[in-house]
Amino acid sequence: MTAAPRPAVESANPATAAHDTPTLGDVVARLAAEVAVPLTQALERVMQLAHSGKIDRLGVQALRDEIDLARTAGLRGQQIARFIDGQAHPSVERVSLTEVLGAVIAERASDAGPQGPGQRQLLADLQVMGDATLIHRLLRAAADWAGGATRSALDWRLDLKSWPVRARVTCQFDHRPVDHAEMAATAQELEALDTLDWLLLQYAAHVAGVLVLRELGAVHCTLTLEFPHTVGDTVEHSEAQPAARTSHATLTAGGQVLVLAARREARQLVREALRGHDLFIDYVATVLAAREYCADGTPQVLIYEAGFAGDGLKTLLGALAAAPRPVALVEIAPDGQDYEMGAQGARVGADGLRHTLPAVLMMELARAR
Repeated sequence: MTAAPRPAVESANPATAAHDTPTLGDVVARLAAEVAVPLTQALERVMQLAHSGKIDRLGVQALRDEIDLARTAGLRGQQIARFIDGQAHPSVERVSLTEVLGAVIAERASDAGPQGPGQRQLLADLQVMGDATLIHRLLRAAADWAGGATRSALDWRLDLKSWPVRARVTCQFDHRPVDHAEMAATAQELEALDTLDWLLLQYAAHVAGVLVLRELGAVHCTLTLEFPHTVGDTVEHSEAQPAARTSHATLTAGGQVLVLAARREARQLVREALRGHDLFIDYVATVLAAREYCADGTPQVLIYEAGFAGDGLKTLLGALAAAPRPVALVEIAPDGQDYEMGAQGARVGADGLRHTLPAVLMMELARAR
C-alpha cells in the first residue's frame, strides 16, 4: 500500500501544523491506538467477569461500548485505506450542500442521542459541483470529529465566501473547558484531537478538492471547509467578473480556449455555456487545424468533440501533455448530462454542457496545475 498525496490542509495554529499533513505512519499509529485502548479495557472487563462470575447491566453496556469503539476504529481505517489506495473514483454532479449538511447534522444528533452535544445551524441555500457520496462522507467525518472533540454545543454555519467565491461550512465549539482559558493546551491535548475521524476528514477533503482550515484557541475551535466549485446564479455572476478567481484555478480573464468541434451545434453549446466569461475562444473544425493552432502557442483549455477520437487526436493530446504549460482537457460526449473524470481530462455530456461547463473547466484547470 502506498501513501496518497498528502492532503492540503491549512492551519492557523503552529501547535497543530505538524499534524495537518498525515502520513501513512500517522494513520497506522492512530488506528493502533484507537483499537488497542478500548480492546484492552474490554479484556480487563472480561477478566473481571471470569474472576467474579457475574456482570451487571452497566458492565454489559460498558463492554459493548468498548467493543463498538474498536469496531468503529477498524471501519475508519478501512475508509482511509480506500482513499490512500486510490479506490475512490468520484463522479461530479450538482449537489445541494444545504441538504447534505442538514442531513448529516440530523444523523449525528440522532446517533449521539439526548446525551450528545446540542446542534445549532444556520444554513444558506448553496449548491456545489462534486460527488454526493464523497461530500456526505466528508461532512459526516467533520461532524463525527467535532462531536467527539467538543465540550459545548456545535454551531454550524453554511454561507457564501465573497472572495474568492466559495461555499463555506464552519463549525464552532469549545474543545477545552472554559475554565482552562488561562492555560495553554498541552501537546497531549492537541494530539488527542488528531483522531481517525480527523484523518478521514483530511483524506476525503483531499479527494474532493475541499480546503480545510482548523483554528484552535485556548478554548474555542473553528473548523472551516471551503468548496471551490460552487454553482448557482450568484456564484456564476461573480466568477464572470474579470478579476474573479478561486484558490486553485479559474476561468482566467483573457484565458485562451480552443474548441475543436466539427458540428455547429456543439460550437453553439460551448459559446452559450461560456457567455459572460472574459475569455478568448477560438474554434477549429479539424484536428490538423488544432495542431497548427497549438504549434503557435498552447491554449489554457482544449474542448473537443468525442467524434474526433483517433490517432490524430491522440498525437495532439500527447503534444499538449508535454507542453510547458498544463492544458485542461474537456471532451464533449454526443449526449447525456453526466460529467466524468478521466486520466486525460473530463468528459461532459452535450445535454448538460450549458449548465455545467464553467464549473467543469475550473475543476479541470485545478487538476491540470
